[in-house]
Amino acid sequence: MAYASGALAQDATLQRIADALDGGSNIIAPRESGLVASNAYAIGDQFILGGKLYKATATIAIGDTIVTEGVGANCTESDSITEQVGDTANSKVTFTSSDNDATTEKTSDGFTSVATMTSGETHAGLFQKISKMFLNIRKLWNTVGSTPLENGQTLTSIVSGGLTANNAGAHNAVYRGKSLGSSVTSAQYAEIDAGTFKDLYIGDYWTINGVNYRIAAFDYWLHCGDTECTDHHVVIVPDTVLDTKAMNDSNVTTGGYVGSKMYTTYMATAKSTIQTAFGSANILSHRELFTNAVSSDKASGWAWYDSTIDLMNESMVYGHEAWASYPQYETAIDKGQLPLFSLDPSKIIAFNNGTRAYWWLRDVVSGADFAFANHDGNASNSYASDSLCIRPAFAIYKP
Repeated sequence: MAYASGALAQDATLQRIADALDGGSNIIAPRESGLVASNAYAIGDQFILGGKLYKATATIAIGDTIVTEGVGANCTESDSITEQVGDTANSKVTFTSSDNDATTEKTSDGFTSVATMTSGETHAGLFQKISKMFLNIRKLWNTVGSTPLENGQTLTSIVSGGLTANNAGAHNAVYRGKSLGSSVTSAQYAEIDAGTFKDLYIGDYWTINGVNYRIAAFDYWLHCGDTECTDHHVVIVPDTVLDTKAMNDSNVTTGGYVGSKMYTTYMATAKSTIQTAFGSANILSHRELFTNAVSSDKASGWAWYDSTIDLMNESMVYGHEAWASYPQYETAIDKGQLPLFSLDPSKIIAFNNGTRAYWWLRDVVSGADFAFANHDGNASNSYASDSLCIRPAFAIYKP
């Protein structure tokens, strides 16, 4: 019986029906050769007519006229072929594959042109075109993926290792904000020590004793200092303030930041909190230029000092000086905005028990005032004897 033509030839599922009919056994549904029924059908019975599958909607006796539509219709085209042929998930399609050239797939030569897919194509024709597409993609990947880029990496190595290169420059440019747990792991310290910072990004944070310690920069002080800083490190800033104190007991700025009561005494509680959270040995000590003299209402001197946990300057927060009386002395080596604040300026706002806080910066503004970050995001200044919040910056590393 030759029936593989027209609609049946274009549909693999119906072709199975035709094949069953041609074989004369295991007939899935009776075949009608014309509009006069050669078989009797109860409501719901199915039969094949003109290459389509129909379902009886009324009783049809042998010799009755089959009416497929309009007044007196006694059947309707079936929409459930799988009732007859079962699930086709494991059905196979025979076609000529183009994605089988083990030699040319590794080169960029001879990319195969793929004809446009059109309605009415056979499964075999569609799959042949798809296989050509896969061959072209495979060639492209094997060529581009193995070609060294400017930095020596390949596309394959970049994708397999993550889209961000594992170095400070790349990680300083990506804000993620993911919780890293309640302590720095040995694996994380190993990444810091190697300078790769894998799976560490700006905005990520550890929550320790109720404080979110957030990554603000990578290798911010690397190679800086009169004694060179050679340790890879992660700069951290807490989301919340750690204490509330005045810069001095009176409205003076004598001795600059180093001469302040804040530097000599009032930072003790904040330093203790941070050392308890991370361990004193893991807090980076590096060299900083701090103001140590004030004259004529402005900073007039500086010197190199060891620094572990200290107040930030305006440059670190805003990217520039705002109120500093002598910006050259105040900026020193902390001359760039921390990536945390550039990528997410909202993180400039600090909190104290859920309320936006005023927090000190170390810049000398006048003979009586130091700079501070206002609770509303404004860069401001205040008398040295005012009691404002303490929000220091520090860095962790693997000693």
